[in-house]
Amino acid sequence: MRQPSLAALIAFLPAAVLSSFQGPPRPSSFDAGYPDSRTIDRTNEYANVGALITMAESIDAGVPEGNLAWCTGTLIRDRVMLTAGHCVCAGLPTPPPFVRIFASFASDARNPATWLTVASIAGHPSLPPCQPPYYSNAWGAPPIRNLHDVGLVFLAEPVRGIKPARLARPSSLDRQSTGRASMFIVGYGLLRPIPVQRRWAEWEGLRLVRSKRLVQVIDEAWATWALPGEVCNGDSGGPILLGDGVDRTVVATVSYVGSCRGASIHTRVDSQEVQTWIEDTIRNNANKG
Repeated sequence: MRQPSLAALIAFLPAAVLSSFQGPPRPSSFDAGYPDSRTIDRTNEYANVGALITMAESIDAGVPEGNLAWCTGTLIRDRVMLTAGHCVCAGLPTPPPFVRIFASFASDARNPATWLTVASIAGHPSLPPCQPPYYSNAWGAPPIRNLHDVGLVFLAEPVRGIKPARLARPSSLDRQSTGRASMFIVGYGLLRPIPVQRRWAEWEGLRLVRSKRLVQVIDEAWATWALPGEVCNGDSGGPILLGDGVDRTVVATVSYVGSCRGASIHTRVDSQEVQTWIEDTIRNNANKG
């Protein structure tokens, strides 16, 4: 789900000393049980799905030190992650120097020892500018025609030992039976709504999986899945997966829900336009290196 304003500070980030950041302690309510159908990925079946964690150093500008926001992303190349466009906020070409973003593919993403440094980001050119004070929240609620809420994250180093995910073939969702086709949604989101000031301290840091039926293909950019949505803050950018086993592919990314159990509208990545942009952006980034 879209993060509040400070999430828009994600941008190009140099290497940082991880020891300066601390993960949250395990919440005391962790063993209380899960309120819905979400399950923990205990077998590491979805190892190529990771958390994207945005941290801030202490400065005099009034931005609090510590966590600003987090999202979810999917490894699609050895150093490239697919996520939501609002997680990278393409309208901020100049990065705040005090912000760092990391990726973790660990079963407990709160542990800073598992954090990998992000080198750069990119957002789909259809994304509106992310201007303060509301940043991506000023876009309005989707579906917004011709807007693709898609972003890419480039890691500083390749990820070893994890097989990248594959994108679904163009127009894959158009061939699915609405109301019948089940898909898996994976993310590092909260288990329940929590006030902004308490989210980092109470985040479980777990990779969660839920199965949802496709409800409606709205247009070439957007589709909806069954209620209850069961996606919450931190699930943004997580993959919606079609198929199973070796045939599993990413068909969409988590974009928007009205509430953590409300209706969900997500961004299709089985669009030829989006996939062409992804390939071109990855190639251009490689050429810069």
